[in-house]
Amino acid sequence: TELSEPISLIMTKILHLPFINRPSKMVGPPDTRRRDRCCEYHIDHGHDTDSCYALKVHLEELVQDSRLQQHVRKSTIKTVALR
Repeated sequence: TELSEPISLIMTKILHLPFINRPSKMVGPPDTRRRDRCCEYHIDHGHDTDSCYALKVHLEELVQDSRLQQHVRKSTIKTVALR
């Protein structure tokens, strides 16, 4: 599904909604993860929010459940693909 905005921006807009599930912290030793990248979805460091696979999967599920239709790109110009 193609979204109208970057997933990090969509996440900040929908974070307060009751159907948004936050994942647990990332697995693995924290000292081996990149400290210069932070994921707002995991509230942890290691990767950027826009490249977070777990967030992309969760947003795709919400789109399929028709909960994020207002964030789905209607045209194909300047799109952000989830998959």
